[in-house]
Amino acid sequence: MRLLEWVSDVKRIYSLADLHRRPPKDLEQRVKDKVSPQYRLVNVHVLPQHYTIEVHFDSFDHLKPSFALLSALELGISGWKFVAKTAATRETVEKKIKEVLKGNTYPADWGYDAQAGKLNLNYLTPVRISDIKALMRKETGFNVEVYVDPKAKRTALVEQTTQKFGSFKDFANYYDAARVRTSVTGLGGCGRIGNSSFLLHLDDVVMLLDCGADINNPKAPKLSDSEISKIGYVVLSHAHEDHGGLIPYLYKKGCKAKLICTQPTLEIAKLLWQDSIKIAGEQFFSAEDIGKTINHAMIKKYAEPIYIKDKKLSLINAGHMLGSAMTHIEHKGKSILYTGDFVLHNSLLEGAKMPEKIDFLITETTYGNQEFSSYKLRKNSLVKKVANAIKRGGVVLIPSFAAGRGQEVAHALYQGLSEINCEIYIDGLMRKVNNIYANACENQGINGVREDFKKMMDCFTPIDHQNMRNEICYDGKPKVILTTSGMLTGGPVLMYLQHLCHDRNNLVLLAGYQAQGTLGRKLMTGKKENYDGVADFEIGGVKRSMNAELDIVHLSAHADKNQLMHAFSNKPIEKIFAVHGEGENLDAFVTYASQKFKAKEVCALQPDQEIEF
Repeated sequence: MRLLEWVSDVKRIYSLADLHRRPPKDLEQRVKDKVSPQYRLVNVHVLPQHYTIEVHFDSFDHLKPSFALLSALELGISGWKFVAKTAATRETVEKKIKEVLKGNTYPADWGYDAQAGKLNLNYLTPVRISDIKALMRKETGFNVEVYVDPKAKRTALVEQTTQKFGSFKDFANYYDAARVRTSVTGLGGCGRIGNSSFLLHLDDVVMLLDCGADINNPKAPKLSDSEISKIGYVVLSHAHEDHGGLIPYLYKKGCKAKLICTQPTLEIAKLLWQDSIKIAGEQFFSAEDIGKTINHAMIKKYAEPIYIKDKKLSLINAGHMLGSAMTHIEHKGKSILYTGDFVLHNSLLEGAKMPEKIDFLITETTYGNQEFSSYKLRKNSLVKKVANAIKRGGVVLIPSFAAGRGQEVAHALYQGLSEINCEIYIDGLMRKVNNIYANACENQGINGVREDFKKMMDCFTPIDHQNMRNEICYDGKPKVILTTSGMLTGGPVLMYLQHLCHDRNNLVLLAGYQAQGTLGRKLMTGKKENYDGVADFEIGGVKRSMNAELDIVHLSAHADKNQLMHAFSNKPIEKIFAVHGEGENLDAFVTYASQKFKAKEVCALQPDQEIEF
């Protein structure tokens, strides 16, 4: 009881000392009065500049009980440290060591620093450092540091690992792969839109969520061959290039992971991978690598569970495009959701529905600070703009993604045929993707594809060859041309643009997000900056002016600010990682989510940053 009373008294004294940064003048005497009768204390030194109390005893016999006492003090006084010291001869110290440490645990050399109150033990052979320190503190109260010769450490480690694994290198690979942690690492799509890729460690399971390409600056994924070999599962959220464009590269490098995705996603991704080789060659993968990728595919329907050891993974409709999926993982009683790209409203497809429980969220923030009108109003706006251009005798050029956005735009045009009243042409890879949509509609209605999609196909005219492209550019008739690519980065749209940009009656109607560095973004920026609304651009080394009307309708399949709020604001999420966003959209989401959501923590995942859950 006297010891506890003394601890309580000193806690009170040092609280005052910490508050004023100077201890009471009689503090040393107070400590002596409390301790000396029981522990034969020699002296006390208070070092306020270091927030340290040195307590000197006359014998080693009092270090052991005093160690427990000082530890109790340390737990109670913020910012102060207590050091127990004693003066002794080398013979006295050696005798104490020999009493406790015997056999292989006796050090090759040792030293006692009376000034610092520390005993240093040096070993030339491997020992369990933590065991030695714990034993000495328990039996003697010494403040101990243990040092083992680095060569001895390495020799012992190599011998042990060689016996078990065959080589030290094999052990290093095993150890890293088996490191127990639950974490996410941002390999791409952090602070920007493009090349989305996130590495998940779920204890001993390594999972890659997407492996996208950067449209403007193609680069190989930030994964070494060794890291690729450790991936057990790859999950592809949807077929768009910025999420799945480099997945065949993984299998080129020897990846053995199962590729988890829906059937439509694999079919559309295969088309886009093949098209990538046609455009850019075999820079990152070949047709053979695409075959390897498909051979590793594990096709799953929505809500069909996949059990990976003690983990459960399922794909949830994301509403972004045919086959698009959010990845939902249940692990150790926690729920992890990666949204990929998602949208809540119904369009040509059914909108996404969030799971009830989300503990850790990795979400896109493409339009984190923008609010759009209803999808129906935006479709009506597109039809109205197209109809106005047709009435004045112009040609409407609508650049669009081959997969997803192209089908949404086509469906909007189909519903507005009575207003548009002209020929509608479809060019590029979009035609093949349309067939996949139509087949899905005919078979199972995957992702809610509307029944009239196949009828729509018969109302449009496909463009099959270059001569047909030239003919429709020069025939002088009003028409709509729906073609790739959506951001004007390549494809047939560039040829049409060169022919149609000079006539003010024509309309170039962008249908969604234009990424930084793309021609679509440059045209929209140039229009805003020039007082006459004319944007200059260059194709094939030839400078041109955009005299045609340039406009944009956000027929987007991404959640805007309102949908992000609706999806997550009322869920008690532990941590939100904001990705797939840039500039004010990303920053604003992090700000209002931190203030208005029930989430405990919100952060923008940084490139190459690993964060444990």
